[in-house]
Amino acid sequence: MTRPKAPLDEAIHEALAPGTIGAVDSWQFKVFLAIADEDSSGLTDHELNASLKATSGLNNLRARRIGLTNAGLIQLSGEKRSTGTGKAGVYVLSEESKRNFSPNLGVSDIELLSSESQDEAESLLARRTRARARLAMLARQMQRGAAANSIAVENRLDEKDIAASCYLAGTNPSRGQVEVKIDSDGVYISLRFTADEDAQYRTYRQKLKEHSEALAAAMENGTDPENRFGRVFRELGSEDIQDFSEWLVLVSEEPTSSGVYTLHYPPNLLEKIQIAENLNNISRAVFTILRQTEEESTDPILVIIRECLLDESIAKQLVRLTSSATQVLLSGPPGTGKTHIVRQIAKILTQESNILFLQFHPNYSYEDFVEGIRPKLTLSGAIGYELVHGPLRQLSERAAEEPDKGFVLVIDELNRADIPRVFGELLFLLEYRGPGNRIRLPYSGDMFYLPVNLVILATMNSSDRSISTMDAALHRRFRDFRLEPDTEVLRRWLEIRTSRELADDAAERLERLNEALADELDNDHTFGHAALMRADLSEVGFEAIWYESFEPVVRDFFMGNQEAVLRMRETFIGDINDEE
Repeated sequence: MTRPKAPLDEAIHEALAPGTIGAVDSWQFKVFLAIADEDSSGLTDHELNASLKATSGLNNLRARRIGLTNAGLIQLSGEKRSTGTGKAGVYVLSEESKRNFSPNLGVSDIELLSSESQDEAESLLARRTRARARLAMLARQMQRGAAANSIAVENRLDEKDIAASCYLAGTNPSRGQVEVKIDSDGVYISLRFTADEDAQYRTYRQKLKEHSEALAAAMENGTDPENRFGRVFRELGSEDIQDFSEWLVLVSEEPTSSGVYTLHYPPNLLEKIQIAENLNNISRAVFTILRQTEEESTDPILVIIRECLLDESIAKQLVRLTSSATQVLLSGPPGTGKTHIVRQIAKILTQESNILFLQFHPNYSYEDFVEGIRPKLTLSGAIGYELVHGPLRQLSERAAEEPDKGFVLVIDELNRADIPRVFGELLFLLEYRGPGNRIRLPYSGDMFYLPVNLVILATMNSSDRSISTMDAALHRRFRDFRLEPDTEVLRRWLEIRTSRELADDAAERLERLNEALADELDNDHTFGHAALMRADLSEVGFEAIWYESFEPVVRDFFMGNQEAVLRMRETFIGDINDEE
């Protein structure tokens, strides 16, 4: 799954003079953004390394910083800060860069950015490019605020107006987004909820109403804007509401309505406050409350989004499928989160004590799964035999005794076993459930059926054995859902635990490698996003991960072809020092 280049970063990069800095995905540009984000506070080299968590280490980041200094984009502030081993210089934006990229704004900035006139010094297009860059720098504070509380967010840049919005990663923006806009009257910070016809959205909105006081405090954030105004949009018209709590109640009562609440900071007020810090704090508080509202909600879609970091569209498909089918198969390459996802779905469907987890393997048999005769040592020391019920029969009998409760059997790596041998005559029962469809078991002679309140969730690694080789009769009795490597999940996971910059780097490397593997082999011979979901990624580094985890698998993929292995290595690692 491919995410387009970050719109905020693209807007900032576009405003830089050509040739003065590396590409938008280079570590040199990431160093520039990290220093620009801090504005007048700046960063030492050690603070820069701690912030970005680059796998290339302090020396490589220092080389990138030197290049920025030589290009006149940053400079020493004259201040020195302790690093633990001494004192180090603090780097800030140069005076020229500050005029173009500082996230804080004043009267002169608003006048310049909003001017519609074209003078000899700067064209209207150049003004607009610079305005979008300043907006993007300000909007990055929304990301930073959320990240401070380990919350991943996504952003959008309005192509028409000088405006940007931010919302919880993976969710529909209708669930709540923070917006920032710049025009000739100053800066506007808004909280917006849009209409959603999904019935489950109603529960979320109702739960949100319980946080009205906390959200009101989050929006005010201790800074008194000159104006505040709310508006609720309904089918028959709109209504203006100044009080935030009253506005939120009206928005929450009807999910098919939309609402926006706005704080206005005119140019003269911007001179007295740090608008970047204000937006950072608002974003941190608002997204924390929105995340808390999700966690309090029993909406299964939100549970999947939160626990598995999947996009809302995928979460909806999974919930709908597992709510309507009694046998579901999640397939895909290793590391795509299949086992974790089925565990979460099982918890949604029933309580923990009614879930049974099995791991299939090549020696697993019908006797292990359903029932069989097993040797037993008697009290006299002789060897006898007894009938032993397998996990499927045990769980089925429990489900039959409690028909008003749900039971879930999770089978991990279904296709590692000899499936026809393991399931035997149960193929009939998978298709025809209930007490009216009994069969006689071969060992005990008992009549047996699969109750309708027993759901079977299974996973299958498509690279181990092609789905097409799975017994056709069994395969058609399972509803299949394929999971592909998802770099968005990787980004969200790493952004919460490391840094956004490292998350983007890891996602881009994995994407390149998988595209190359799919081109030369197929989509089954790729790596899942879990392969790089490591909290210690910045310490271990991509090169070590390649040799420890990736190369042995790639060598098997290509049956020892060393040239192919080297091609894949270069695709994944590239220039480990990122000379740009």
